Amino acid sequence: MTDVPCNGCSRCCYQDRVLLTDEEAASGRYQMVPNRKGNDGPMQWMLAKKPNGGCIYLRPFANGEGCAIHDDAPVACKAFDCRAWWRSFTVAQQDMIMADYRDRRVAEAARERL
Repeated sequence: MTDVPCNGCSRCCYQDRVLLTDEEAASGRYQMVPNRKGNDGPMQWMLAKKPNGGCIYLRPFANGEGCAIHDDAPVACKAFDCRAWWRSFTVAQQDMIMADYRDRRVAEAARERL
């Protein structure tokens, strides 16, 4: 497992998919949806997503968003290292990610003021 300290950005909660282990899927603890890799790949289960692409367990908190199941998060979430994820992008892609993150935060702040 990683020891990356979280500063609360929640960007990892908008990733493509959080795949569950067979044991996690069988446990019934998570809201999940089927995921098949390719047309004939094996069936896997992943955490469900909200319509905006965020994890179903991502909740608003006083200082931003956070995981509602942090203490019982799937192995994939616990092992995620945002530093490696960030380094996998080009500078242009990093700029786009940051712009999207800022736009989302601005929109959330505007909704809170209404």
